[in-house]
Amino acid sequence: MEEFCTIHPKEGAVGKCSDCRKPHCLDCLDMDTGVVLCPSCKGKRADGAASAPAAPPTTAPSLVTPKPAASPFDFKGKGLDDDPLGLMNAPTAPKPAPAAPPKPSFPAPAPPAPKPFVPDLKPLPSKPPTPSPLDLEGLGPKGMGGSPLGTPPAGSAPPLSYPLGSISGLPSEKSKPGAKAYYLWKTWSKYLVRRAYETFDPLAQKLRIPTFAVIALIVAIGVGLVAGLGFLLRPSSVKLVGVLEPLHMVKVGTGQIHDLDVTSYMELQGQVQNLGFSSLTQLTVAQLPSTNFFDVWVKEEVGTYGEILKFPNQITPRLSFVTVFANGTWLATDSWEGGKNHLGLLDAECFPGTPPDQLYVKHVQRVERMKKEGHQLALMGENRYMAALSDHLRWYLDAKDLPAYKAEFKSFH
Repeated sequence: MEEFCTIHPKEGAVGKCSDCRKPHCLDCLDMDTGVVLCPSCKGKRADGAASAPAAPPTTAPSLVTPKPAASPFDFKGKGLDDDPLGLMNAPTAPKPAPAAPPKPSFPAPAPPAPKPFVPDLKPLPSKPPTPSPLDLEGLGPKGMGGSPLGTPPAGSAPPLSYPLGSISGLPSEKSKPGAKAYYLWKTWSKYLVRRAYETFDPLAQKLRIPTFAVIALIVAIGVGLVAGLGFLLRPSSVKLVGVLEPLHMVKVGTGQIHDLDVTSYMELQGQVQNLGFSSLTQLTVAQLPSTNFFDVWVKEEVGTYGEILKFPNQITPRLSFVTVFANGTWLATDSWEGGKNHLGLLDAECFPGTPPDQLYVKHVQRVERMKKEGHQLALMGENRYMAALSDHLRWYLDAKDLPAYKAEFKSFH
């Protein structure tokens, strides 16, 4: 059974006084003289020594062996004497003769003995507090009976730190960057999956198909509905045209074109053919002012069309070289009078009176500049040419807000 100090009831006893045999704590016992005495008994001995008369001299030493004093390690009266050589106890004076009255005896001065090792023990509390499961501070030195957190006792090792959310002292997963969001996502995912299984499991049993198949089907239907709704509500990025006037391109021959200077026309055909072009198609656009005529030649290796054109109300044909780019730009080098016409997708430049071979060289130079600027050539062919011509005319009529029969031939080419 644990004993407590007689003077300090809150302190645990570490030994008993040699005279009164009462338990005392380490601060109360005085072991400097080699005898375990409490403060009260030590004072009584000092008072008795001051009032007692001097003892008569004795001629013969006493034959009575003095009783050794209690060992400083007489812990709780258990007799734990760990001083077999008598180093801890100084010799006591011989007892007086039986006839003489009892006198207190004091030990003779002894040479200084090595100071015994006394462990610096703190008294244990009567009942250490029990930390609650959520009291993280109770797990530290303060909850274990030591000094408050952050102030370890002198000479002791620094206390262990317990991070929030970690009982074992290891870094918590929730303290890592982004771990909180991942933890919430994982928790809600598990909850939603569990609830989905609980909700659709009866339906899956009725249909006799796995539950996950029912969930996957419902999710797919929901995603499809959301995507369809978004598609319907999304504003259109393409301009909607109420009515597009049709353009009719009709293939015709030279014999069907009246008031045409055949001599000039045949001469232009020979010059275009000498430049390496081959005949592609002949057509007229019914919606444009009459009479118009397109005799189209092609040179695919350079991506260029050669056009021999018949303007309305003119009999002399004209020559033009055209290149169409992938972005819809219509690049034209013309031989009739005019200047430069840069209007959106139209890039036209006129060189009147220039021979066909020189006109072709100027056109090739312009095409190379466009290529260096990053423009890509469109595909070549008869259908490609008619589609490009149709797109170009529609763009021009829409930009000018004109009907086709009012379009001036020189302005849109």
